[in-house]
Amino acid sequence: MRAISLALDRGPKEKELVSRLFSVGFSHYLSLFQVTKGFEKLFERLPDLRLDCPHVADDLSKFLARAITDELPPSILTDFILQEHGAEVLAQTEALLNMPHSFELMERVWGAGAAALEDIQVTKKLLVDAIAEFYDSHDVDEVGLRGALERSACSAWRS
Repeated sequence: MRAISLALDRGPKEKELVSRLFSVGFSHYLSLFQVTKGFEKLFERLPDLRLDCPHVADDLSKFLARAITDELPPSILTDFILQEHGAEVLAQTEALLNMPHSFELMERVWGAGAAALEDIQVTKKLLVDAIAEFYDSHDVDEVGLRGALERSACSAWRS
């Protein structure tokens, strides 16, 4: 859950990536007990987190709702520690889950193009191709990596 606390003061792209991380992690590596304990620790730190991120309740409710739509059992909403420390977060989570078409909305909870996997794959391919071309030619100008990245959708690499 450290990933969630780090993502709280980041943008929608990073929040989407953390949501995907937990989606994959829960189905393969994390147990319900581990995920529940992680959310409990976050909820216990809610007053401190609120000092740095005033929107923490909204974000935690989105993370939790997204996790539930990604196969986390909804029984986590009845956890005593979560109810004790974050009743408003749980209420917001339930409201998100009870909205019409909530499963479709949770897929885009961080924004329509928050971290399109296609953008990441395209950027990865550009980098691999540029490295291979550099090894072949040893000519930085011929590689044209800067131009390729500027044309790509990945703004994080732009200078």
